[in-house]
Amino acid sequence: MQSNETNSKKINKLNLVLSVAIAFASWLYVVYSINPTISRTYTNIPVTVANSKTLAKNDLAVSKLDTEKISVTLVGRRSAINELKKSDIVATVNASNAGKGENSMAVQVSVPGAISVKSQSESSVSVTVEDLEVKKVSTYTTYKDGQSGEPVVKKQGSKEVEVQGAESLVKNVDSVKLELDADKVTDKAKEFSAVATPVDGSGHKIDYLTTDPDRVSVTAYKGETKTVKLKVKVTNTQDGSVSRTYSAPNTIVIKGRSKDIKNVTEITSKDMDISSVAETEDMDIDYDLPEGVSIANESRHVKLKVKVSTSASKTVNVPASSININNVASGHTAKANSGVNVVVTGNKDKIASITASSFVISADASGLGAGQHTVTAYLTNNSGLTAALESAQITITVQ
Repeated sequence: MQSNETNSKKINKLNLVLSVAIAFASWLYVVYSINPTISRTYTNIPVTVANSKTLAKNDLAVSKLDTEKISVTLVGRRSAINELKKSDIVATVNASNAGKGENSMAVQVSVPGAISVKSQSESSVSVTVEDLEVKKVSTYTTYKDGQSGEPVVKKQGSKEVEVQGAESLVKNVDSVKLELDADKVTDKAKEFSAVATPVDGSGHKIDYLTTDPDRVSVTAYKGETKTVKLKVKVTNTQDGSVSRTYSAPNTIVIKGRSKDIKNVTEITSKDMDISSVAETEDMDIDYDLPEGVSIANESRHVKLKVKVSTSASKTVNVPASSININNVASGHTAKANSGVNVVVTGNKDKIASITASSFVISADASGLGAGQHTVTAYLTNNSGLTAALESAQITITVQ
């Protein structure tokens, strides 16, 4: 009986050893055959700037990286590599201690813990730092790139957004774009939180800039666009010695619900007093818009162009030899005893080119015999400007 128990214990120990061996072999098989360690290269990983706010405290900002994307080779178990998303790979440069000008800075690559970095195409990049600039710009709401149509904004948290960054970049900012997903905008107004993206005049994003706020609340609904006539009402174009001319497009694109824009054929402006415009400039148009109608994005840059001309005066002498004496009696001759002065007023640039040849001065000698006579001179003005004789009375001699 004791012998049987001994044999049983030996068998159990043997089974235990075999189980452990089989388990270990299975683990080795899974690790090295089913889930081996592999490496994989990922390209076009964007290099981002970290700690730009710390840099801003020194009134500095990043304007450029000489290399904006790198390649990274990672190593790890196949299961971990296969589950990895490209967005999980983060490449950054720490700009907190950068100085004005060019800085050579290390590129730090971060990946999930089960994976490690085997190599990267760039270990460092050149980072250009400039003086910090801040300015406020207007916003506009649109759909994401590639989505057609245009949302209509009913209410918005911020009409202007503060943009901050390198001086050379900030000066190129035209506005801040607020993008919505067209699939989520319906006929009923809904509130969205849109990312504030600084863009140039063509709507292209400008990198390395921050905004305050970084998101804007927008309540919008789906709309349609329509091209209609535009009539701008302008008052006080003349002001003493200042003359103002103006121009604006004949049409404009509006947006709104179909029922709101259906019968709209013309948009007018409110009365625009331009008497305070002292220099040539483009003015925002103060539209008189019907309920539910707004200006479409493609017409948001429409302006009233006001050109200011400052009037000047100039005195031009027409010599006696150039004065025409008409209707001289037969057998006689006549000539003016002296020249006359013509006072010209108008645009100072045009007035500079005016000469005596721009005017014709004449007088009538009908019924006059030999001797000196005082007659009235007449001016024919070919200058295109305002002109008048300084004195209309001249002396002529008939012989």
